[in-house]
Amino acid sequence: MYVRIKTISGQRYLYLVEGKRVSGKVEQTTLCYLGPLWKLWAGVPPKTRRKVEARIGKRLDWKSITEIIIKTPILFDELQQLRKYQYSESLYFRKKKRKLPLLPGSRNKREFLKQRAEGELDALARLAALRFAQTFEQIDEKTYRMR
Repeated sequence: MYVRIKTISGQRYLYLVEGKRVSGKVEQTTLCYLGPLWKLWAGVPPKTRRKVEARIGKRLDWKSITEIIIKTPILFDELQQLRKYQYSESLYFRKKKRKLPLLPGSRNKREFLKQRAEGELDALARLAALRFAQTFEQIDEKTYRMR
């Protein structure tokens, strides 16, 4: 199994695809639609993971799938959408988890809220670095000027 990126009307979408050899030729079968690239750039959400695994009927190696997605270069339009929605979505998901029970070994619900989704900090750091590079230009080793 691998991730395929299709461009439709200028936007890139991710699909989970499987290749099988049939009578000497490779046939590709689309197993499941994952979503637009900009929504999945920080990783596949747990809800989508459960939906895909229920449809396919087996557990998948989500770490390798997430690594493939993260290595995909992002376009400027996708970056704008990411900046607009990604951080607010991560806060929304964390707030939504308040109704869940305590984590094993934790004493209060605040410990659960401090947890971040896998890859969330990396995605936020990359967004901050890209925004910094757009806003400032380097003059010398330790000096920057606003563009």
